[in-house]
Amino acid sequence: RELKRGNEYLEYAKKIMSNGKETAVKKGNFIATFPPYGYRKIHYKVDKEKCSTLEIVESEANVVKMIFDLYVYEDMGFGEIANRLNELGFKPARTDLWKKGSIQDIISNEAYLGKVRWKYRKTVKSIEDQQVKKTNPRSKVEDYLLFDGLHPAIISQEIFDLAQAKRGKNVPIRKNMSIVNPFAGILFCAKCGKTIKYKAEHGKYK
Repeated sequence: RELKRGNEYLEYAKKIMSNGKETAVKKGNFIATFPPYGYRKIHYKVDKEKCSTLEIVESEANVVKMIFDLYVYEDMGFGEIANRLNELGFKPARTDLWKKGSIQDIISNEAYLGKVRWKYRKTVKSIEDQQVKKTNPRSKVEDYLLFDGLHPAIISQEIFDLAQAKRGKNVPIRKNMSIVNPFAGILFCAKCGKTIKYKAEHGKYK
């Protein structure tokens, strides 16, 4: 009984804390631990209540603008942009080198519009090898909430929308796919009359 009562209190406390965080986000506060690249996290007080928001880091903000320009206007892919930034000597916030995924995260982050997200990464529990495993996958656009933040925007709505439109047009290449013969039903052997098949293990047409 005591254990049940303790669990109920814990769940109640978690709910209260979650409601408090949601209220802060609705007011435009940035409550995540790490700020997006291009910003630094700052704190202020309102009626003795500690709040937090973001302010622009100009040197990083210029890189963010470059990323959007290269993606939208120069038609460069995420990997190409990462390579370009590494060649130019720009450093990401918490790693040594830019990677494809970090560029994709920046392109899709509404924080650069002056917005704050809520429930973007929910904690998902699963059982693996009799152990509870917690993960924080990204939510779909329709599953998280977006509010006007107190921080200034780095990117205009126009270029952000162009970037999202381009992302919608790009079809990702699926990995581990077997090679399909592009000449199937077209090329035939002059001697036997059989169709030419592709031997993937040898990398030759036979």
